Amino acid sequence: MKQKLCLGNCYALTKHKLHQLNIRNFSLLAVLTIMCLYTRGLRLVQKLPARSLGILLLCLMTAVSGTNAQSKQPNVKMIRVGDSIPDTFYHMTHHAVDARTGEGQVMKLADYRDKLIILDFWASWCKACLHSINKFDTLKHDFPHEQYVVIPVTTETKSQSARTMSRLKWDLISIVGDTILGQYFPHQAIPHQVWMVNDRVVAMPNYYYSTRQNIEKAIAGKQLPLVNNIQDLKFNSSSFAVNPKARLDVSGHGDIIGYLEGYQWERATYFQRNDSTFLYVINMPWKSLYAAAFEEEIFPLFRRTPDAIDWRIDKALKEKLTNKPEFDLTGDLIAMDKRRNAWNRQNRFGYLLRVRGLVGEQYMKKLLQEDLNKYFKSRLGITASINATKVVRYAVLRLTKPKNSVECILTPMGDGQSIQHTADSSIYRKYPFSLHFRLYVKRALKRCSDIDLDLFSLVDSTGIPNSFMASFSFPRLEKIDSFNALQNELERYGMIIDIEEKAIPQLVLED
Repeated sequence: MKQKLCLGNCYALTKHKLHQLNIRNFSLLAVLTIMCLYTRGLRLVQKLPARSLGILLLCLMTAVSGTNAQSKQPNVKMIRVGDSIPDTFYHMTHHAVDARTGEGQVMKLADYRDKLIILDFWASWCKACLHSINKFDTLKHDFPHEQYVVIPVTTETKSQSARTMSRLKWDLISIVGDTILGQYFPHQAIPHQVWMVNDRVVAMPNYYYSTRQNIEKAIAGKQLPLVNNIQDLKFNSSSFAVNPKARLDVSGHGDIIGYLEGYQWERATYFQRNDSTFLYVINMPWKSLYAAAFEEEIFPLFRRTPDAIDWRIDKALKEKLTNKPEFDLTGDLIAMDKRRNAWNRQNRFGYLLRVRGLVGEQYMKKLLQEDLNKYFKSRLGITASINATKVVRYAVLRLTKPKNSVECILTPMGDGQSIQHTADSSIYRKYPFSLHFRLYVKRALKRCSDIDLDLFSLVDSTGIPNSFMASFSFPRLEKIDSFNALQNELERYGMIIDIEEKAIPQLVLED
């Protein structure tokens, strides 16, 4: 009788038993490969002794699955302020790097369980994050204490974060390539801190509360004088429900809702399910709600910028609605955070719309426009519309060759991602098209003194996806001294810049 090889919750047939092997987790690719080997009836596999076949399967599993220390992810349950921390949390392994030496290691938080543990989520591009960790690094030398440990955490890999850690040389060990801790402690913005002591989360403060006094109080188990930075809840689009008390207006096509405490903000999200169509927005400033509703009608370079809106309302009303309390770290931090939270509760809104039948996103946004105008006209005396009166001169990036030909030119050969800077040029390998190619062109435009533009940004009409992984090289920016020189560089990739001048559509808010 044929034996069954257990692959997760599935089974594949094999003639051999795997003696003395405890194989539990296979990737889908490994499963499919093994099954193909069997169904094809490869003689080499059939002739292998049982133990050799087992070793072959184990090697295949290892090669396909990789060796990430966090690859065996547990069922993660979010941990909030005040919650107890499960024992399993401490015994998970994490990849880590000694920031001073660059040496990699494996870390378990169980090694620090008897201390105050401060996790500080960061990224190389985040200036506030680096400031936060620099502050902890200084504090570690000025206030050495055996009862607390600071552990930076980043989703960046060792190679991605190496340059930053090498430059700053923190006297700290950072977890890298994180895929688990961010699930236990969801957050939308960084830096984000989690303070844990005595198997309990005691705080999730903003970085400016990281003081010697607060650390001493946390170690001593005292109440911490701070405002927590809670951003761990996410709107449940499956239930599509909120607390009825949050609904401010239910008389329109959809519901205007107020600020949801602790929830992450979400831009306009459109989807279809079964026989219905949905659109929702969560915790956005009221002007951003309008911008989301009219986004596709606003000039592309103005979308999600201050120029998107042409304000035609009373100056005092505008200041009241748009001026969030000042971010001042020299005064009373708790009072500042309370003022800012109060402003959020008064000036951030959401929207829930469900329509029977399958309809397009633009139709849903038209209904959102109507509901916003109805609600805010009655509440603030404000209405919104699209008007094209402002004339601007701007640049448009276009293709001179078929899109597939241009993508072939930009397609990288081989593996690996890298940036190489020489005295004359910068060479990019496997980077998103929007991240460096378009950014380079925008910066080069600003250096071209022989063209006159109102906007030195760029309308991209190439149709190349933002996420397209491109390889390219350009001269160093200081080498681009004219518009013609930039055009010559773009010509190598089947592109060109056209200059346009026309009246562009803006969102007009008026009372």
